[in-house]
This record gives sequence, C-alpha cells and structure tokens, in this order.
Amino acid sequence: MLTAEPSGYRFPGYTLDLVRGCLRDGGREIKLRPQTFKVLTYFVSNAGRLLPKDELIEAVWAGLAVTDDSLVQCVKEIRRAIDDSAQVLIKTIPGRGYLFDLPVEMVEPKQALGAEPELPTAATSERTRLPAWLERIRALDWRFVAAAILVLVLVSGGIGWWVRAPVPPQVTSTAATAPPRLSIVVLPFTNLSGDLAQDYFADGVTDNLTTDLSTHISGLFVISRNTAFTFKGKNVDVQQLGRDLGVHYVLEGSVQRSEDQVRVNAQLVDAQSGAHFWAERFQEERRELFALEDRITGRIANSLGVQLVQAAARDASTDKSDPDAADLVMRGRAFLSLPESLENLNQAETLFRQALAIDDRNIDALTGLSLALTGQVINFGGSRQDLRESLIKESEDVIDKAVAIDPKRSEAHFARGVALRAQRRNLESAREYEIAISGDPSNATAHAFLGAAMFRLGQPEKSIPLIEHAMHLSPRDPQMSVFEWQLGTAHMFLRHDDLAIEWFSKARAENPNYLWILRDLGAAYALKGDAETARKLIAEVLKTWPNHSIARLRFVRDSDDPEYLRLREETLYKGLRIAGLPEQ
Repeated sequence: MLTAEPSGYRFPGYTLDLVRGCLRDGGREIKLRPQTFKVLTYFVSNAGRLLPKDELIEAVWAGLAVTDDSLVQCVKEIRRAIDDSAQVLIKTIPGRGYLFDLPVEMVEPKQALGAEPELPTAATSERTRLPAWLERIRALDWRFVAAAILVLVLVSGGIGWWVRAPVPPQVTSTAATAPPRLSIVVLPFTNLSGDLAQDYFADGVTDNLTTDLSTHISGLFVISRNTAFTFKGKNVDVQQLGRDLGVHYVLEGSVQRSEDQVRVNAQLVDAQSGAHFWAERFQEERRELFALEDRITGRIANSLGVQLVQAAARDASTDKSDPDAADLVMRGRAFLSLPESLENLNQAETLFRQALAIDDRNIDALTGLSLALTGQVINFGGSRQDLRESLIKESEDVIDKAVAIDPKRSEAHFARGVALRAQRRNLESAREYEIAISGDPSNATAHAFLGAAMFRLGQPEKSIPLIEHAMHLSPRDPQMSVFEWQLGTAHMFLRHDDLAIEWFSKARAENPNYLWILRDLGAAYALKGDAETARKLIAEVLKTWPNHSIARLRFVRDSDDPEYLRLREETLYKGLRIAGLPEQ
C-alpha cells in the first residue's frame, strides 16, 4: 500500500520536492543546505500557524545543542531563496517565533511522478511566458499584493521614482531622461576561488548588498536581484547596461578565498562615463560564512553610501536648473557626511530648510535638519549657547514629525535618539538607536552612539564592543574621530589609561577642531601620571576656551545617571584637576 505522505508542497511560484530533496522555481533548482531544507519543510507543512523557535529547533535538530543563531541563519537563507527580503512571506513574530504566511498545496505521490506542471513547455517559451515575479503575484491573494506594494513604497524613499518590473535586458527600452542620481544595480559577484561554497557565498553577498543598500541609503533606487542575476557569468558593457536599466552606477566585484582568509573586491562604475568611481578590498578571517557575509556587506554599504551621496550632491550643485527638494537634501546630507564642524552643520541646516520650503513632508530633509540642529548643540554648544533650548526644541519637533510620517524609517529613529541624547534622556535615546539598528544593521553611527549611551548610563564595559563594531563596519567613516573619542572615554572610565590615551590621540589626529578631545586627552595623561604633558594640553585648550572649568563641565554634562556621574568624578574631573583646569 502506498504511503499517504505527500511527495512535496507547492506555494506561489515554488515547489518543494521532498523526493528529490530540493526547492524549485519553475524548472530552476535552488540550492539549500540540508538543515535549511528541513526548516523550510517544517514551515510549509505548518503554513499559517505560529511556530515557536523551540519547536522549530527540536523538529529540525532533534535534541542537538544548537543556538538560536542556527535557526536564524536557516530562515535568512529561505528568505533569500524565495525573494522575501521584506519579510512579508515568512513573518517574524517578536519574542514568539515565525509564521509562514503563504497558501500551500500538497503534492500527492502519483502527481509528483508525472509531468511537473510548473516546468516550461514549448507553449511557455521565454518570449511568451509571464515574468516569474508576475506569476507569483498572480498566484497570491490581495494581502500579499498589498504587502508588496507597501515594500516598494518604503524602498523608494519617498522620492517618487517608480520601480519597474524586471524585464530581460535585451528588450528593456532606453530611458528618455537621465537616470536618477542615486540609482544602482548590484551585479552578481564573481567567485574566483573554484570552491562551490564560495559560489554560494558570492551570491549571498550580492543579495545582501541589494537589500542593505536599499535600507542604508535613503532615496537610493536599486534594481531588483531578479533582474541583476540575469547577468550572472556574462560580460556586459557597463554603459549600455546603465542605459538599459536606467541607473547611474553599477557595482561589481569578486570573492576569493586564500587559506583562512576571504577577500572581497568591490568597485563602483559610473555607467554614464564608464569610469571607475570607487574601489576597495575587504578581507576577513574565514570562520562562519554567514556572519562573514553580514560583516562584509555592512562595510561595503557604509563605505559606498558616503561616496554615492557626495557624488550625487556634486551633480546636484552643478545642475543649471532650479534645484528640487531631493537635490537639496542630497547636498545637505553631503555636508553631514563631512568631518563635523560648525560651518558644515550650518550649511547642512540651510540646505535642509530650503528643501522643506519646497516639500515640508520630506522625511530625509526633516531627519537631516534635526541632526544638523542637535549637532550644533552637542558638539558646539559654547558657540550657540544662547540658542541651545530653541535648537533642541525645534530638533525634537522636526524629528517627531518625520517619525509620525513614517514610523519605520531607520534614519528618523536614529535622529530622534540624537535629539534625546541632547536632552540627557539617555535610556530613551538608547532605545531609539536600537530601533534604528533593527531597521538598518549596517548603520555604524547608530552602533557607536548606542555604545556611548551605555557609558552615559554608567555601563562603560558594554560600550566597547558596540563602538568597536561600528569602527569595523565603517573603517573610513567621517565620524571616526567621534567613534575614537567615545572609545577613549569608555576606556578612561574603566581606568585603562594607556588605551584611553591611544584612542584620544587618534581622535585628535582625525579632527583637531574638537577641543574636548584635547581636554580629555590631557585628563588621561594626568591619570597615567604624566602631569607635565597633561598641563601642556590643558593650557592649549584654555587658549581657545579661557572660561572653561570643571564647574562648567558639570553644568553641560551628558547624563544625570548616578554611576556615570561617579565615574566622571573619579576619572575625568580628577585628571583635569591634576592637569590644571580651573575648578570655577
């Protein structure tokens, strides 16, 4: 008697074949690791039911001791395989588990042995068949169509660019107008290793970058991975590709393993001129490939983000036509991406205000204005003391409006965290940074500022790994001097005097404009016992800040947390007294 067990499952666009042990998209077989295949099988056989993590781990690993991360990596692979980067098909229910929210049809054994209905026939050739994305949408009910539309709106960043359906490149029409300044296609990275595992890793880097760039750079138009992967293994004319897809930039790269190292080369090409605009090499130790993939893509997204924004801003500033809100925002963001100075912040403020005069609901302009205002308060409070309260109030009002318009915007939550920090509301600030990171894990500044919030809450030991992670994510970040100063402060609070001196010195070399770095470096030298060097540094500070004193520092403190105040008294104030900073 034949078993009643199904030989597979079908859900919109895909077949899970239990006999052959594979996932198929039409006639294409999608590679999955064995444990990932088991997780997907459990998902589809329990579709529509909330699955707790413990149940999934027990069902798939059967009593083996594994961490939640093993399950998370499997879910991540599945989402990649079924194009669910927006997480609307496999839903994460915070604190509870996962829900596979797709209609599923069981495949009976007899049906599986016959002709596979989803395989292409002569009647469904490449020229006549509907694109795969349209077949999937047609099979979905209205809930999934609505979810897909919502994702497209969020990714577009409110700029108003239309996202086109993937079309084979040979029939894509050339755009009649110039492509958006912030537009890119991520071509499949090439595997140079001759190792099939690295081939899978190279595809993962491409997928992750496509998603990360969409979330990390507001307003960036990114061609979908389905279209990008039609170029895998092909030689392309970059300029023709740019015209066909309507993009300004092409990102391409390669992956190569050398012993225990994985090296990723990435280069950005201007599709208008064919010129190589930016290139960088990222090398990491090969341990766990999926964790490595996240680190590499995060670093590329950070490095590339600054380059793209600054290039777009240059294009906007030389445009002869009247600037629109989007152009003004890009120019403002370019000033924010420069090493921080009062002049740069004032320039950014002016540009964001001009953008809001054109479009008062532009979230990027609201977010940028809030950051420009709080930056003036936090880092240059002495220059704008008379306006401190009004700047904080306007910054808070502006960012509240941005969050109300789009509660899911990562950059808006980050800016709100900075505004709360300016008010010494560090616990609330930390929560906003955490929300920002959940929406954009590559946001290096959010990681660093969360670390700084930890020492302002009296927990400097928690600061160090967060700030170090930020520096690893974005090793050439324009805010690097701030990251280094924050790390120096955490080490000073822990009385790691040599490390405090090392990081304060690096921060000073990065940005000599920040006199408080020089001041804190003097305190660190004093704590180490080098009073002579400490006094020279504080004398230099007093030339510019003649009224600077310990009493003034207490007044403009960053936190009211009792443990923070104790640590500050026993380290910073103690060192400054030795170095000769006046009490009053």
